[in-house]
Formats: sequence, C-alpha cells, structure tokens
Amino acid sequence: MKIKINLTPFLLGAVTAGLLATSTLAISGPHKDGLENRKAFIQSLNLTDAQREKMREIMPSINKQAHSNPMIALMPIAFADELDPLKLSLALDALSSQRRAKGLAMAERRYVLGQILDETQRDKLEARMSENMQNARVGRDPAKLFSKLDLTSEQQIQIDELTAALTDNRENMQTLLHSFKVAERDIIQAPSFDATAWVDLYDLHETNMRTSATQMVNTLHTLYTALDTEQQKKLKRMIKHKMKHMRKKA
Repeated sequence: MKIKINLTPFLLGAVTAGLLATSTLAISGPHKDGLENRKAFIQSLNLTDAQREKMREIMPSINKQAHSNPMIALMPIAFADELDPLKLSLALDALSSQRRAKGLAMAERRYVLGQILDETQRDKLEARMSENMQNARVGRDPAKLFSKLDLTSEQQIQIDELTAALTDNRENMQTLLHSFKVAERDIIQAPSFDATAWVDLYDLHETNMRTSATQMVNTLHTLYTALDTEQQKKLKRMIKHKMKHMRKKA
C-alpha cells in the first residue's frame, strides 16, 4: 500500500538550506506557480514507498531549521539616526550563533536525505539546488526602494553611487555563499557526516560574511543619512511594511 505524505516542506527545506542572502530567494512567476513547480519537482524524484517512510521519520523537525531573513534584525540598525557599532556587533553575533545551530542541523538532515535517495535522485536534487543558488543571485535592485522618495538631483547622484556599492556587496556575499555551499556539499556527500568539519567550514565562511554584512549595513546607513527628514520617515514606513512581510515568511 502506498503511503501518501506531503514532502513539499521537507524537500523545499533541503533545497534551500543555508541560504544567507541579504534578500529572499528570487523565484520567477507568482507564488502559486512556484509552489506547483516545486510539487512537480518532488514528483519527478519518483520516490519509493520505503523512501517516503524513511523521510516521514525525519520530517517533523525539518521546518524548524529554516533560516529567517537576517535583514529583519539589521534594517533597524542601518536605518537609525546614529549607527551603533556595538548593537550591530551583537546583532551579527546572534545571527551567527543561530545560523550555526540551524545550519548544522540542516546539514545533518541533508546527509540523511542523501543516504535515502539513490544516485539519480541525488543528482536531480543537487541540480535543483544549483539552480536555486543561481536564482538567488538575481535579487531586487536596491535602487528601486529609493526611487520612490522624490530625490533631488544631488541626492540621486549620491544614492546611485551608494546603491552600486550595495549591489557589488550583495554579489560578493552571494559568491561567498556559493563557495561555502560547494565545500559543504563535499562534507554532506562523504561516507559519514563530520560535524566538526562542518563547523570549521562554517566559522571560516562566517568570518568573511560578517565583513561583507558590516559593509552592507554601513552603506545602508550612509544611504539613510543622505535623505532629509521626510524622506527618512517615508523610507521607514516602507521598511516597516517590508519587515512585516518578512516576518510572515520567516
């Protein structure tokens, strides 16, 4: 008898594990279409009853390991009258600790997943993950947020320079993330899972990501201070709306 299990949350979590981008993963098309594409991908794996049964044993905890968007914690620091280095450092410490714990748990589950799937299924899953990583590079243009603020010509020149720097910073973070995921894949696909090796890799990666994240927050703060009082208020209202949306998705 076939066991019908909704594997969408589990496999989607496995596909997107560890994404630490400064914006959410870009998915082309409406949300409904994206969900249908994911369901079609899961069906294409042609899981056996035995595989479904094994997955059923590890599914309950998988959703708890999803990474929240770091911008929820960093936006209020960046868009403040004064940039508080201590508050930023503490926020990055907290984010790093959370991601280390959740990332390790997710890596362990991806290792278990690799033991459950056959070679063809693993290849399909890895291909899907690579595709998602490429899609994540196509984030939202930060300049669009500031285009709604009725900037003066002088402000526009400064904002253009800063948003260009912000885009470069985001691309650098995506490159660092891609390098981490490639190295992580070797650990996950090893005959046995080495948690110590994963933590060492993560800590090295996090050091580089922290530098980029600090640069990003400083650039965002400079962007904020280039605005007048009314523009800052309007920006905060837009950010508040975006953060509310982020929390719903987190």
